[in-house]
Amino acid sequence: MESMKNPDEEGSFWSRSLAIRVGTERNYLDKSASAALKGVAILLMLFHHMYRKPSMFDEYNLSFAPFEQANMVDFAIVCKICVSIFAFISGYGLYLSYSKFDKAHENSQDMLKWSAARYIKTIAGFQFVYILCLIFCSLMENWQDSPNPEYIQRIFFENNKPIYGRFLMLIDFLGLANLFGTHMLCNAWWYMSAAVVYGVLTPFIYKYQKRLGMATALILAFVIPRVLQIRSICSTNSILGFLFIFMIGMAFAKSGAAQRWICGGQMASIPAKICKFVGEIWLIHILNKLYVAMPEKKFWEIQWALLPTVVILFLCEFVVWLPIVRSILSFIGRHATNIFLIHLFIKTIYFKSFIYDHENFLTGWALLLVISLGVSVIIEGIKRIIRFDSGVKWIYSKILCIGDSAEKNEMKNEKTRETEKFKEKQSV
Repeated sequence: MESMKNPDEEGSFWSRSLAIRVGTERNYLDKSASAALKGVAILLMLFHHMYRKPSMFDEYNLSFAPFEQANMVDFAIVCKICVSIFAFISGYGLYLSYSKFDKAHENSQDMLKWSAARYIKTIAGFQFVYILCLIFCSLMENWQDSPNPEYIQRIFFENNKPIYGRFLMLIDFLGLANLFGTHMLCNAWWYMSAAVVYGVLTPFIYKYQKRLGMATALILAFVIPRVLQIRSICSTNSILGFLFIFMIGMAFAKSGAAQRWICGGQMASIPAKICKFVGEIWLIHILNKLYVAMPEKKFWEIQWALLPTVVILFLCEFVVWLPIVRSILSFIGRHATNIFLIHLFIKTIYFKSFIYDHENFLTGWALLLVISLGVSVIIEGIKRIIRFDSGVKWIYSKILCIGDSAEKNEMKNEKTRETEKFKEKQSV
């Protein structure tokens, strides 16, 4: 039996263990890795939302030992890159998804059809949680000790205009509140408008970069906002502010740059791995310092694009590929959307003291994660019972099937015409 062993088998085991020469064996940005990156992003988001301002926790006797409070606040500010990680993953995944679709569908009607289907797929889960949150808020308003009574009333109906209030709720329900600058049930939901816009724009960005080249498209995405002096692009909740990192994600998907950087050629040797590890840690440290030092997001490309890209490459190469770490982070990542949607109701709106009133700062952060994760598991259980995801997939597939019969008939007719022309030439 020993003689039948592959001579490279033992070496390949150690290669996989050390992440060396694995370019043909592992995709470092596959679905599992993407889920793990989402897990990292949601952990950063929770920390960002808890500790980025001392005013959020100064009424509680929190200890940041063994760290300095100022350093942890700075770290929490930098954790804003969680949004960039989500945008990068979206760009990467949507590019791959649409490129497959584009091979069989090329006209503008098909592009609009794909955008409509993508909108449904993006917004459906949000709308399900939105309804649950409305129910929860309504129940909390009837609780006499509620820390935030009449919450829905204050958000949407403060001017005693019921029709206008319902219109605002509809805009929010459609994920467009941040796009139109209207009220949101939860301020963190501003990113839903970005997710919707990025999904809808994907076919157009894909065609745009296909004509100009991805490098040119990225350069224009960098230059145009500065030439036109679009100041809103630097605001914290700007959709445009994270479009650049979204396009970088698309560029990585098209070029395979991450895969080549991680395991291509001489870069996969052990000395190169050590140098890359040290170099990337040093670069992340420098960019982290620049992030905090730069006033008013003057160089947002460094803060929301360059730093997150380096972090993503580092995580993929040195963290996410570890089996146990990947399993844990992937599990959290699969619940990232639900955690993002519900955590502020726990942390800020209704149970702030329960989350913050602990001796050590990590206790509240871990507690918020566990509670949010537990609620997400319940939400996913409800969705499985009512077969929610199956219904969304059915609607998604139905939208994408519009006009397919006509396309197939047209393709058959085209083939028939080509065959007839070929026969005519042969006869001549």
